[in-house]
Order: sequence, then structure tokens, then C-alpha cells
Amino acid sequence: MTDKETRLGRLIKDLDPSRNFIDNFDDFLDFGLSLFIANQTEEMQKAFFEHVKDHTFQEAMAVFGEASANYHDCFGDVFMERISHGEHDQFFTPQHIAELMAEVVQPEGEGICDMACGSGRLLLAGLRHSRQNGIEPWIYAGDVDYRCCKMALLNLCLNSARGEVRQGNTLTADVLGVWHIDRLWLNGAYISWVWYYDKDTDMEALNAERQRQLEEIYCFGGFLDLERPTDAPREVQTEQPITEPVHEVAEIKNVQPLQLSLF
Repeated sequence: MTDKETRLGRLIKDLDPSRNFIDNFDDFLDFGLSLFIANQTEEMQKAFFEHVKDHTFQEAMAVFGEASANYHDCFGDVFMERISHGEHDQFFTPQHIAELMAEVVQPEGEGICDMACGSGRLLLAGLRHSRQNGIEPWIYAGDVDYRCCKMALLNLCLNSARGEVRQGNTLTADVLGVWHIDRLWLNGAYISWVWYYDKDTDMEALNAERQRQLEEIYCFGGFLDLERPTDAPREVQTEQPITEPVHEVAEIKNVQPLQLSLF
């Protein structure tokens, strides 16, 4: 691990010395994601307000931001070192190999896909390569491990990505939950804007709330980034509601997979 990753691990451990590292790590992920998720649960809101003034959390978030510069995944190494220890074959692709694969594959399509994404470092490498070539891809990510989904999601949000992260079994097409990531242009910067849903979610109500929030954002000069910001006035986008997850990712046009798989 890098020095910053080691420091991040120590800060996460110190968040609550009376608890184990895994619980503190989960709290840190939830706290970070609460900055991006639009339809937060009461538990997430409560956790946010409990920790937002905590100096250790503030320092941990600052170190996380520094350690994540230039599309670097700092979660993966901390996770393997302190949580998985290689159990259940949870060894993630080394950072330099992920970047090499992006250079070899040369993703130039409309989307980048990794349905066993771990902490998302292959996707970050592909996102970086695409943007260097003037392409803003839609990210398709998935993993059966809930914690991995949250790590990948936070990494993507930190880099203002667009796309979706699914928790589920890719082999059986079972989907347990989906984080839909929009990208907003607001106050002169891009930010990710996340909506979570599962099989029990009222999709009509979710999209109505999403549209309501989007109209409020539009009033403050922001908009949903479907392309690139321009000087011309934009109307509020209403024609692209969040839909139920599509199981067959292969049907989506011009998607570039970024994973070496055995299936």
C-alpha cells in the first residue's frame, strides 16, 4: 500500500476504537456516499449528521481524496490488507495492470463494462483513458458483494462518472439493487448524482422525485449532463426516466468490456 493508503487505514480504524475495522470501514463508505445519493434513507441521513463534524472523519475524507487523485483506487488495497485477506478469492487487479489493460483495450465506445468490478479500478482506468481521448463513457459496473459495490460507486462518484452499479449475480442475472448515477453540471463543476432502487422500489414515485429535484437544480442554473454544457439555454430533461435494470448488457450498443473473464 502507499503511504496515504496506510494512513487512511489507520484513520478508519480510529473512527471508533471500540468497534472493529469492518464496521468503521462500512460507516466511512456510507458517509462518503451520503454526499452523492439523492434518495437517502433515514439511516444514511442520521449517520451523515453524526459524523459530519467529527474531525477524524474529516481528516479521513481529506486523505481519501488525496489518495484517490488521478483515478487511483485506494479502497482496493485497504480492503485486501485489512478485510478480505484474500478470502473468497477477493484479490483485485493491481493498479498498474488495470492501467495496462486500458491501454491495450483502448476503450473508445459509448460504455465501459465490468460486471465483477470489485473496487472499480479497471473502470477507473478505462474512464481515464476514454476522457483523455475526449470520450465521456457510460459505466456499467456490477458485483455480488455489497461492500465492493459501494467502494466502486464511491470511486466513480469521486470522479464524476455517469452510469450504474448493480449488486447481483452476473451469471444468473439476479439483481438485488441498483445505483443509477446521473451527472450534473452545477456551480461550474460536474458532480455525480445517485439514485438507489431495488425490486421493491416504486419506480414511478422515484422518477417523480428525481424530476422534482432536477427542476429545483435547474432553477439554480444546473442541469442533467446528457452531453456537454453549452452557453445556450437548456430545458429540463424529462425523456429519460430511470428504468428497471436490463439484464443483457451485451445488447447495449458499443460497450467495451474491460475484464478478462472465464465465462
